Formats: sequence, C-alpha cells, structure tokens
Amino acid sequence: MKNAKASDVESVTTITSELDGAKDSLQKVLEEESALWSSLDSLMLELENLREKHAELKDEAVEKDSFSGNLHVKLRMSKSKLEVIAAMHATFSLEDAEKELKIALEEAEEAKAAEARALDQIKTLSERTHAV
Repeated sequence: MKNAKASDVESVTTITSELDGAKDSLQKVLEEESALWSSLDSLMLELENLREKHAELKDEAVEKDSFSGNLHVKLRMSKSKLEVIAAMHATFSLEDAEKELKIALEEAEEAKAAEARALDQIKTLSERTHAV
C-alpha cells in the first residue's frame, strides 16, 4: 500500500509537474499570440497610413499633371502671340524700310534736279562770260 501510495503520489507529482509545464507553455503561446496580434494591429495601421499617403500622392500627381498641362497650353498660346507680333513687327519694318527708300529716292531725285539746275546756271553763266 505504501508502494501504491508512493506510486500514486509520484504520479500526481509527475502529472502536476507536466501540467505546470503545459500551463507555462500555454502562457508563452498566449503571450506570443498577443504579441502577434499587436504586431498585426500595427501593420494594419501602417498599411492604412500607406494607402492614405498613396492616395494623396496620386492626387498631387494629378494636380501637377493638370498644372503642367495648363502651363503647356499657356506656353503654346504665348508662343503663337509672339509669332503674330514678330510677323507684325516684320511687316511694319518692311513698310518703314519702303517709306525710307521712297524718301531717299525722292531726295535723290531732288538732288539730281538741283544738280541739273546748277549745271544749267553754270552753262548760262559760262555762255555769258564767253559772249562778253
């Protein structure tokens, strides 16, 4: 009976020891599970933040593309206006040059006429001088 009691006590002690070990293992598993859930929560929060940031960056990219497109349109319009102004300036410059050329021709004709009058006067004076 002592042997049976001792065997029973030893069995209870072994089972209690194994139960304590199982409780410790279970506690460690529960702590690890809790840590994993905490990590999962952090990762989900980070994922949500990244999704929001991605959406913001996409919106900014769309705005910048739109702004860039508007600038391109304005640039093309300004270039067209500049070409029109340059063409008008070239036309006015040509007209100005034609006017100046006409004035120069008129002045040359007047100088030629004045030269012809001066030659006539010299000729007349010369004839008078030879006639005397």
